[in-house]
Amino acid sequence: MGPDFLYVVDAQGHVQAAAPPLDGKTMSTNWPVVARALTGAPATEIDIFDKDHLERISPALALRARLDLVSTPNAVPSDEDRETRGMVVHSATPVQLGGQGPAALVGGILLNRNLVFIDTINDLVYREAGLPEDSQGTATLFLDDVRISTNVRLFEDRRALGTRVSRAVRSAVLDQGRIWLDSAFVVND
Repeated sequence: MGPDFLYVVDAQGHVQAAAPPLDGKTMSTNWPVVARALTGAPATEIDIFDKDHLERISPALALRARLDLVSTPNAVPSDEDRETRGMVVHSATPVQLGGQGPAALVGGILLNRNLVFIDTINDLVYREAGLPEDSQGTATLFLDDVRISTNVRLFEDRRALGTRVSRAVRSAVLDQGRIWLDSAFVVND
């Protein structure tokens, strides 16, 4: 399944095995998916990992999550210049460690910059010949109002990672919890 990380952790947070290696590290068992696995129930959720948690797993993972924010017309002004959190498909399942008590096998896939994921979603939603001629469907995964994975392009070969959603869409979706089913200003058009 190609997880970005995989580790076995006991109820005290001691890592028993890991890929990439987490030698001598402890990991939090407070994540809901991990806590459930330690009580015997597998679980999967989308979780937001902060920079420190990503670095604890792998500095390379934290680096992959980092996105410099791109000035985006019609977005809500922000003093931030980068997004360092990572959106993760986070799973855990119970395992036994030979009489040592409960443990969990924990894994995750980072969605920031995960272009295979977003392109697969786009292909599922916009089947070949499913749009009018010369039209192209787009798919974007946002972390708050920042594009962390998208097939929207800034230029021919550069995706619009780090750009932000327009003020109108942000207000309707993030502030008011409504679904947006209308035209929208996207990046620069």
